Amino acid sequence: MTDTKIKKAQEQFVNKHNDLIQNARFDLSSQEQKIIAYMISRIKPEDTGHEYKSFRLDDFLELTGASDSTLKGGSAKSHLKSTLKGMRDKSFWITRVDGKEVLCSWINKVVLDFSADLVLLRLDDELLPLLVGLGNRFTHYQLFYILEMTSGYSIRLYELLKSEAWKGKPALYTVDEIKRLLGVEGKYTGTNSANFYRKCIEIAVREINELTDIKVAFKKIKTGKTYTHLQFIFKEKQGIELKRVLQANEAKRGGQVHMETPTMNYAEAFPIAKLAENIEELANEEIPPKDTDCKTFAQLQAWQAKNKPHYNPLWLVHRAKELGIEGAGK
Repeated sequence: MTDTKIKKAQEQFVNKHNDLIQNARFDLSSQEQKIIAYMISRIKPEDTGHEYKSFRLDDFLELTGASDSTLKGGSAKSHLKSTLKGMRDKSFWITRVDGKEVLCSWINKVVLDFSADLVLLRLDDELLPLLVGLGNRFTHYQLFYILEMTSGYSIRLYELLKSEAWKGKPALYTVDEIKRLLGVEGKYTGTNSANFYRKCIEIAVREINELTDIKVAFKKIKTGKTYTHLQFIFKEKQGIELKRVLQANEAKRGGQVHMETPTMNYAEAFPIAKLAENIEELANEEIPPKDTDCKTFAQLQAWQAKNKPHYNPLWLVHRAKELGIEGAGK
């Protein structure tokens, strides 16, 4: 990616409603997620949902990890058509605030204008309310931070953690829930469970720490003797850390290791030791027997994790509001 395009990517922002990030269930590769993020970064407040978003063929090849040297002429066109058809055919479910389940696809329509080297894409109309006029409950980040990621799990986890930032506390997920959100539900089970942490979580955490504006560490939490939850502690980078992020992205783009970009053990950079060892430690006080007895958001979060881990994440926010508990967001 050229310096001009990198600078442009730094000036483009992706805005998504938190509900779209936290409740959508989909399985997209890193390249496909980058294409969607690129489309979303070009949405304007006045868009109605019927506008096409366009980009040139060489931009598409860069976003999908290909280059002009490996794909030319008919090969490039074939690759383009195959990738976009695959994205168009992938449907996914989202949960509306009203609790209704809606089946969507990211791309509603594709038009290829090879005479002008243009790719024209239109998002699913159902997604527009989750991308425009978002009020306060939305996630906002620079497109630049995900373009050099190689793992789709990295992009997905980065968005999930950014969407949790308003709470000002570590993010908690059941193992089953985070597998579902990362699109690997049913894939890493039984004796294969260790590969979930090695191939999904650890790679994602490493890329987030190296390439983005947040640093993160995670801890596996037990309920009894079994690991049932993952807790992520994260915070924004400042000053020299953001400069190192720029260097790391430049090094990735150039295909070489930048000598001034040190590797950092972010597990030691902030107090991960303060994370809970067991689910019962998540609340400052003993977890109440009933959700109606919870007085703080932390208590309600711990109550749900222990008693109703299968509940939709939206339940937590709505229930907190019903009980008059502060810290549930807007």
